[in-house]
Amino acid sequence: MKLQKKQKSVKKHCHYCPPPFIKNTSRIPTTPYATCYLWNLCCLLLYWAVMLASSAWGEGLNMHIKTSPPQPGQGEAILLTITSTFDNTPTSLLFQGKTLNFQPCPRDLEPISPEATCYFTLLPIPLNMTPGSHNITIHISKAGHMESLIVPVHIISKHYPEEHLTVEQKMVEFPEETLTRIKEEQQAMVAAMSHETNLIYWTPWFHWPVSSEIKSPFGLRRFFNGQPRAPHAGIDLKGAVGDPVRAANNGRVIFVKDCYLSGNTIIIDHGYGLYSIYCHLSKTYVTPEEEVQKDQIIGEVGKTGRATGAHLHWGISLHGVRIDPQSLMRLLGGHTSKSIP
Repeated sequence: MKLQKKQKSVKKHCHYCPPPFIKNTSRIPTTPYATCYLWNLCCLLLYWAVMLASSAWGEGLNMHIKTSPPQPGQGEAILLTITSTFDNTPTSLLFQGKTLNFQPCPRDLEPISPEATCYFTLLPIPLNMTPGSHNITIHISKAGHMESLIVPVHIISKHYPEEHLTVEQKMVEFPEETLTRIKEEQQAMVAAMSHETNLIYWTPWFHWPVSSEIKSPFGLRRFFNGQPRAPHAGIDLKGAVGDPVRAANNGRVIFVKDCYLSGNTIIIDHGYGLYSIYCHLSKTYVTPEEEVQKDQIIGEVGKTGRATGAHLHWGISLHGVRIDPQSLMRLLGGHTSKSIP
């Protein structure tokens, strides 16, 4: 009798719920509790794997997806390319709550066969993004209907050092009037980079704006006169006052202004949410709405604004996120041999 009660208890607490694709459950045997639990778990995982594969790839979907780098770090960019020899067109993706469109690959970006098509997009990884696995949802048009594909990407943690600088106290503690000016200038820069266009002005490859070493890297936790400030949003390139500063690539000038903190500043729109920023210039040679070409001289190195010496602060903004310019150059740069002394 005791054995029968035990059997009933096992049967009651280890009821097997088959996935929808299993129609006949009359032949499913009763198993001990641990085995039954594992069986349920394995079947559930198998069911979701089948469902995911069905919705992700679809019938006959044949595409090659590549993310560079394979494991990006905080503050970096991801170059995602999709090539296909079938009638599959990636239209957009969803990543971290933001929808981005795909663009046809520029010539020389990705070597493919004449029969294949290539699409790409650039994704920014915020400096404060939580490390670990994150999903990219890709939407694909196939024969008149939409498919969804989930691509996981693993974000690695990056360590950024500290930098302690000594400047005039007026560059650390601002009176109300100066603080108002700083906020207005920062808002103007953000607004200038918020009107994204689907046009792409740049061509492979990007060039460094000055030929020198990196003086200060991206992501530094900066302290001015012992007071902490936001992490360094660009890189500082060595230079002497008057050294030429060149456009990193083709684009349209959208901002030219003498700012309190960044000094003489130029922002170039390279298309599709990608902008380059040039600060502390001694002279500027371009005007807003002017179209510039790669390697065109747009200004001269200086030490205007909050600067401890002559240098070029070079920043990159991608879809509203500041990323490490070295990350962009590793993906799309013609020369990547910069180093920190």
